[in-house]
Amino acid sequence: MSDPTGDPRPQSPSWPAGTPSDPAAPAPGAAAPGGDPTAAPANPYDPAAMPTAYEPAAPAGTPYNPYVVPAYPVRPGDFYEVSGYGYGTGYAGVGHPTGVLDPLVTWPSERFAGWWRRVWATFGRSGGTLFGILVLTQAVPSILFSLVTFDLLRRMLVVDNTTYPQTATMDWSIAGRFFGWAAVYLVVTVFLGAAGWVAGVWAITRRSAGAPAPIGAALAYGFRNCLRVGAWLIPCMLMIIAGSVACLLPGLYFALATSLIVPVAVYQRRSPIGGTFRLVNSNFGAMLGRMSLIFVLATGIDLVGSLIVGGLRAAGTVGTTTAEPLHLTAYDVISTVASSLLGAATSSILVVAVTLAYAEMRAREWPTTVHDLNAALDG
Repeated sequence: MSDPTGDPRPQSPSWPAGTPSDPAAPAPGAAAPGGDPTAAPANPYDPAAMPTAYEPAAPAGTPYNPYVVPAYPVRPGDFYEVSGYGYGTGYAGVGHPTGVLDPLVTWPSERFAGWWRRVWATFGRSGGTLFGILVLTQAVPSILFSLVTFDLLRRMLVVDNTTYPQTATMDWSIAGRFFGWAAVYLVVTVFLGAAGWVAGVWAITRRSAGAPAPIGAALAYGFRNCLRVGAWLIPCMLMIIAGSVACLLPGLYFALATSLIVPVAVYQRRSPIGGTFRLVNSNFGAMLGRMSLIFVLATGIDLVGSLIVGGLRAAGTVGTTTAEPLHLTAYDVISTVASSLLGAATSSILVVAVTLAYAEMRAREWPTTVHDLNAALDG
């Protein structure tokens, strides 16, 4: 079929009338038939004149702009979908039908108060599980090392209480054996500590997402990932030690900059050192305030515990007037166990605080929910 105007080309039924592909359409910028020939020609590239047939329909009652990405809610009651895993969850607040805030991820608009509230809510929800995990991976190895090396430590350094002032004698052959055991313990505890922290992050995330988080499954997940995460902890420790030896301030900075290494290694897996530096440096003030507060809290708990443990040990040495090495007493065992258990309790708070700090800093960069983090555990 030919065009009735005489154009020998076949007329395509897909040419809508008036489109640039239509042979009968006026040239771009030319006046339409019957229009005012003196009017200024239309701009064929005017964005306002672009066809909108392929734009999604705008939400009812709100203007639609396809080039604006969703933003975080700025007040309770705002809500939008953020999860790409099909959970249909978002940041719901007062006024939303669910009326539930994300239990793990702090809104960027909630700032410190939201993080602090979630830290204690999460600790109340998962504190028992965390304490059990860290007792097995941190307290028990510490107790065993202390008891095994107790005799070496006492024979290595003998304090003579019969003289004034007191004198101490060092046996360097025994000291060599002690430091050898200490080196082995340090390497083992790096990977055991990594297993405990990874298991803790897994348990916190699963419980916050409403999934079961038994200690056995958490430990299994931690030990599967302890070599990978522990390998990243070693260079972080070396950076902190080197910075502290060079000057105290660089050591403190490296301690802060690497504080998110475990959650980054668990959730993101790739380049954990670069990831923790980037998250901390882009939110330096927030991270400094949060980690400083947790450090002061943990130091206060350890100080109180040290006073109690010191009292127990002092009670065990009352009346001692000999220069001979002392033997292991019940007071030594009790104080060692109490100190290790207190350290596990303090570490439980640290795991919660660091995990929630990571979730908040990550949410400042891209929308994140507890279900996103839970799905990332299997990544």
